[in-house]
Amino acid sequence: MAAEGPSIDPAMVVVSLSLRDGFFVLLCVAILLLEWNLGSNVSLQEQGGFLMYIAAWAGLFTLFSLVPYDERLFDGDAAFSFKCAALSCMQQIIMIVIGVLIALNLQREKEDIPFAEWLNAASSPNMSLERHVHFVCIAAMIKDFWLPDDLASTFILHHLAGTAGCGMCLVLPAGFGAATLNACQAESTSILYNFMFVLPVAVGGGGKVLRKSLQMCYMVGMLASHAIGVAVGLSFALYLVVPSASPSAPWWTWWRVMYVVLSVLILTFRVIGQIIYTPKILFSDWNPVLLPHAESKDKKQE
Repeated sequence: MAAEGPSIDPAMVVVSLSLRDGFFVLLCVAILLLEWNLGSNVSLQEQGGFLMYIAAWAGLFTLFSLVPYDERLFDGDAAFSFKCAALSCMQQIIMIVIGVLIALNLQREKEDIPFAEWLNAASSPNMSLERHVHFVCIAAMIKDFWLPDDLASTFILHHLAGTAGCGMCLVLPAGFGAATLNACQAESTSILYNFMFVLPVAVGGGGKVLRKSLQMCYMVGMLASHAIGVAVGLSFALYLVVPSASPSAPWWTWWRVMYVVLSVLILTFRVIGQIIYTPKILFSDWNPVLLPHAESKDKKQE
């Protein structure tokens, strides 16, 4: 009788790439390459640099999965675990740090680069820190496809749209600063959603004051985030122009239309999510709790 190999603890699985998920990873890469080659004149060397940074961030975020967080699902959220929320918080903290560094750099150089000029600037190697906002967003979404938890169809659509949007932002001929501000604030404020779940569990259930404070921060913070998203989308639709374009140049450009369309899709996704949670937050004493281990395991296997 042949000896059996050592059993593998599911909690130790870091990468689990199905044929379906592999297809979506390749689709994300294909979208990026199409944008960079058909929609711009970015050199192959620069494209290689983009992919290198995206891969590096994706590798780092995958390593975060080694942190032994509780992997149980939240009650009522079939595909949402404590570990998933905690890992998202780690990614979003990195985004907040990058955003603070960008703000400090803008403050230091405000006499040479006014804020309005930065908002309308084209993407360029001189804005390398700003580019990492988009590298981080793309990496965070692509790596979700090879983590063990399966993505719901709505999140697959969100990740494909987000990858396409951030990939396009990397080659914008105008409005790169505005697009970077929008991406950074959207990803950073998403930590408020994850905090609603993570912090009460992390402190042993938390009191009602803590829960309600976190929930109201989410409601107010997301409304502010939506407003910024609408403002940036309108600026792309109505105001932003390429400095070198002639006055008779047509309004239509692939990047302008694509940014507006993707902004509408992603904003709709985020607003629907907030609408779903609004009754829980405003009209009940909602308390996020984890399922028992056995029940959580059964749900994951469904």
